[in-house]
Amino acid sequence: MSDHSQMSGPPSVPADVFNPPPMPSQGTDFPLLPPGFGPGSFPHGNPHFPPGLGPLGMPPRNGTNATNGMAIAGVVLAVFFWPLGLVFSIIGLVKSKALGGVGRTMAIVGLVLSTIFGVGTIVGAVVLVNVVKNAPALDPGCRYTEPAIATFLPEISADQTNVDNDIASDNQAAMQTDTTKTVGDLQSLQIGFDRAIDASTHESLKAAAGVATNDVTALTTDLESLEIDSPDSVTPLQVDTDFGTLTSDILPINTICGTF
Repeated sequence: MSDHSQMSGPPSVPADVFNPPPMPSQGTDFPLLPPGFGPGSFPHGNPHFPPGLGPLGMPPRNGTNATNGMAIAGVVLAVFFWPLGLVFSIIGLVKSKALGGVGRTMAIVGLVLSTIFGVGTIVGAVVLVNVVKNAPALDPGCRYTEPAIATFLPEISADQTNVDNDIASDNQAAMQTDTTKTVGDLQSLQIGFDRAIDASTHESLKAAAGVATNDVTALTTDLESLEIDSPDSVTPLQVDTDFGTLTSDILPINTICGTF
């Protein structure tokens, strides 16, 4: 039989051509996979989508367009409130692993800034506490000198004016009365100085209060010895000099305690 007679009929067609396989079940990510393709058929490790694309052609969650809000917040907060900046930066660093490294550098920057500002704040606070603690103006002794000076120094000044007027008018009785009042005010002022010396933690304040105490003692002694028309009496000029010395020696106390 010839070759022509052997090919006289139509060629045979496989029966499954007109019976396509059933459609994949709902939920398959990429239903149009050619036969033989499976999870290991894609070089980029994604068995369902082309490299760089997800469902409907969108970039995957860990793609280049992903952001790490925690890392960004960590950098911002590190400058304004470093404790929160430290917390957010740590969270951002952990989250960057799930995002394929997105925000890792920024989270590290936030950690560094938070650490710098944190250490600076702590060191500054320690220095400030030491400065305040050692400030002479906050010395406990100032609690006694300031009210004593503010209360009794004006009174003593007025008393001294009255004593001078008594001497000028040759009024022995009035001078004795005004002298007694001046001595009482001086003793009240000295009590403040004595308490300041006992309570003070700074040698400078103790020394200044000690000098003022000596001035009070000298002025008190001279006032008690003052008599009109007595040749052996302390002169009014000496009393005025003592008062001027006391006023001058109180100025360092005011400077130390911040009273101007």
